[in-house]
Amino acid sequence: MAGHAETEQAHEASSTKFVGGVLPPVGGGGRAGGASASDAAFGKKDRDSLISVVASSMHEQWRAPRKNAATGTFEPRVKKTKDEAWSKAHGGATEVDIANTSYKDLPDDWQAENEASAIVAVDLVMAASKSGSRLDAAFVEKASAAIHVKWLERNGSWAPPEQKLPYGSLSEP
Repeated sequence: MAGHAETEQAHEASSTKFVGGVLPPVGGGGRAGGASASDAAFGKKDRDSLISVVASSMHEQWRAPRKNAATGTFEPRVKKTKDEAWSKAHGGATEVDIANTSYKDLPDDWQAENEASAIVAVDLVMAASKSGSRLDAAFVEKASAAIHVKWLERNGSWAPPEQKLPYGSLSEP
């Protein structure tokens, strides 16, 4: 998928401060203070499924504050797409309203950023599983900081100054 990032601070916040609210519970009999990741066993199919769930959930978290309760629609956020297959399937359209489009229906270039962050998050959980680490608040903060670093590697060239701050200095959404 072609890399393309949403340029809003809210998206950055949702793609880095989401780990605890998006990843499904792992394991059942974990240690006090957090589930034990060692209780979970991940395979490639599980990893791919988790990436999809996390990426979709991140999109839902990003667009949630834009929802109009009266209409059920979202404040529009129209973006250009370079996804030729999507464009062809949508009558030659070269723009998509990313706020009023579910993750699964987004063009590939607009799924890519959430997927990239989801890959980082899922891989961190898998590594924690392998090492027997606890999935507690400290893990969520450490994982969020790592996701932010990877986001900056992908998007630092265009990111506004307030998004180039270290993770701990970012504003909450």
